[in-house]
Amino acid sequence: MAKMKYCGNCKQWVTPTKGVNWVIAIILLIFFVIPGIIYIIWAMSKGGKCPMCNSTNWSIPPKEENE
Repeated sequence: MAKMKYCGNCKQWVTPTKGVNWVIAIILLIFFVIPGIIYIIWAMSKGGKCPMCNSTNWSIPPKEENE
């Protein structure tokens, strides 16, 4: 299960999406095996993007105030 992160732009908790473009990955694996493997590892190691606003602005959530 993916870890939830707080998006600084949307101001909400979301599950980041990974940025692997599988069409490019398959083409690279068919024609160039080593660059294809490197691409998949590189794309999976990135922090992910917000599915709502497509940003990578991860921040610390604000403290909730009891009123």
